[in-house]
This record gives sequence, structure tokens and C-alpha cells, in this order.
Amino acid sequence: MSAASVTRRLSVVKGFYKYMLNAGILTENRAADVKASGFERKTPDILSRTEVEKLLAQPDITDPKGIRDRAMLEVMYATGMRVTELLDLRISDYVPRTKTIICSSAKRPRSFELYPIAAKCLGDYLKNSRQSFIKQSSDCVYIFINFNGERMTRQGFWKLLKYYAEASGISNQISPHTLRHSFATHLLENGAEPRDVQELLGNRDGAAVKEYLNYIKSKAMGKAIKHHPRA
Repeated sequence: MSAASVTRRLSVVKGFYKYMLNAGILTENRAADVKASGFERKTPDILSRTEVEKLLAQPDITDPKGIRDRAMLEVMYATGMRVTELLDLRISDYVPRTKTIICSSAKRPRSFELYPIAAKCLGDYLKNSRQSFIKQSSDCVYIFINFNGERMTRQGFWKLLKYYAEASGISNQISPHTLRHSFATHLLENGAEPRDVQELLGNRDGAAVKEYLNYIKSKAMGKAIKHHPRA
């Protein structure tokens, strides 16, 4: 079980004990001081801004596949969506006039205004490239589709992400969630409010945002120590 799962379950147990105490059923809250010891949260994999730029520049935008792939990567980095949320996007979820995309399939629906480059890449794909993937008998409603004219799969996205990461020279392991982590961290580094980032991520609690803030803090400390006179 992951550290995040342990933390969530412990939170539920503590809430239950607190309720029982307030209801007068219990006279002592034995869960109050219980900690999830032994479960350290893994430091999230985060790309630098330079690495993100290199990754986004890899798809060959002279052919339909590259145009599609570039649009997927740009939208994911522009929104921080989970990979399933990205692949569940429907044509009706995008409003070109306002450059707004709606994550309607999530448990916590939310909308994003795409930055100009992401909006352009998505627009180019929808207007000039997506039709290349449509089969004669296909009526797929999803934005991102494969060569069978069907919704892009998680495995398909994983393969193309791994391919472009290797092509860009990224040595660290990368997963679809890496772009989500990077999206949140870069927003916080640019001064975004933690609560706003939490809302954009669609998270109910701020545990993940705290991890990103800790990463930024440790990164800043690492830079500062390099200025030590004996460094």
C-alpha cells in the first residue's frame, strides 16, 4: 500500500474516532496520536522547465501523429490533468472561442484556459490532423484518438511519452504523472497560491501540494548552500 493510501485511511479512522468522541460514545480518542510511521512519501518526479521544453519540442509536427502527440503533451502540461482525464476529453469539452477545456469526466470537474501555445497545438490537431485518424465507420467522440479511430489508451500514451523522453535526453524515469507534478511545481515556483493549485489538480486535500512546496524549499536550500565560502 502506498504512503498516500495509508495517510488517507488513517485520516478516515481519526475522523471516525473524533465523531465517536463528540457523540459521547467514547471517552478517549486513542487514534489522536497515531502516526503513519514507516511510510515515507516518495519525492515526486519533477522535470525542470528546460526538460519540459525539450520534451514538448520532440514530436514531428509535419505529420498528423506528431501534431496529435504535441497537442496531448501541451494540454497535459497546461492543465496538470491525470492521464485518464486527458484521454477522456471529448470534442464537446473544448471551447475554441475562449480557449477553455473542461475536465468533465473527473470526480471534481474543473475547467482550464489553455495558454496560447497549447491552444494553438490543440486547434491545429482538431482542424488539420484528427481527421487522419478517423475511420470510415468510426464516430469517436474523444479528442485524442489512435490509428484505429478509437480513444487513445493509457498504454499508448505511456509508450509515446517514454519515446519522446528518451529522444529529449531525459535520464530520469518519467511517467504520465511526471507532467502533472511538474505543472503544479512550476505554478508554485511562479507564485501561484497553494489553494489554487490544489483546485486545479482536483485534489480534496493539500497533501500533494505540500510535497511540491517541500521540493521547492529543498531545491532552494540546495542552491543556497552552493554559495557557502567553502563550497
